[in-house]
Amino acid sequence: MYLQNNLQIHKMIFQPFIENSILHGCSELNYGGLLKIQIRELNETHLKFIVADNGKGMEQEKIERLFYVREQGNSIGISNVLSRLDAYYGKDYSISVSSMLGSGTKIEVIIPKECKRKNENENFDC
Repeated sequence: MYLQNNLQIHKMIFQPFIENSILHGCSELNYGGLLKIQIRELNETHLKFIVADNGKGMEQEKIERLFYVREQGNSIGISNVLSRLDAYYGKDYSISVSSMLGSGTKIEVIIPKECKRKNENENFDC
């Protein structure tokens, strides 16, 4: 299955996940750090993005705080991404995070191929 070449997404939706993977997930590894980024068509209406690493992982409590309770703390990038997902896709997106200490983290985001909101004043490709 090939992605259509005219799909557009907001520029800053996935960059913070990738940056966090490098800076926090794999930074303590001496060698062998792996960052995997996948983008694929899930079906006719949705895309699936996966960002996974083999870094230090996160505790389930931290995942709950950052992604589901949405405590900002020092993780402004994650908070901003979640706010953008809410603004551009409403309830028509999903996010799941799995992690194991010492084994890495995997973030899966499913978004519609078309965003629900377009704001001419913001710098984005959606």
